[in-house]
Amino acid sequence: IKKIEVSSIIFSANRSSLDEVSPKQKIKNKKVLDNIARFIKKSSYHNVHIIGHANNVRRREQDEETLWIPLSKARIEEMRRALIKRGIDSSKITIEAKGGRFPVSTNQYQVWRNRRVEIIVETVEEGTNE
Repeated sequence: IKKIEVSSIIFSANRSSLDEVSPKQKIKNKKVLDNIARFIKKSSYHNVHIIGHANNVRRREQDEETLWIPLSKARIEEMRRALIKRGIDSSKITIEAKGGRFPVSTNQYQVWRNRRVEIIVETVEEGTNE
């Protein structure tokens, strides 16, 4: 199993489309997605699990169900579509939206790090047929 934390894919605040960013960031996002897809394909993958996190800046529990889980789900759906477009088999992709419940940073100057996607790639072991 290989885990890729993708904090270099940037979404605009409160947006889920990879197209709703600056032209410069759009190019960077495309390069990162191309590299991820290439890596997954080279890994002889069995399953790809995409986990989305949001930046729950207000830390209010009631915002989880109404704001942060739906936003993180929309973002990982966008990532899923982007990977399928790059040749990753859709039947091998699962998604999970975590919202803002699992921050990696509480530092007010680095809370943007909580807005991230993790990709878990289950690889086929050498010598097996699966």
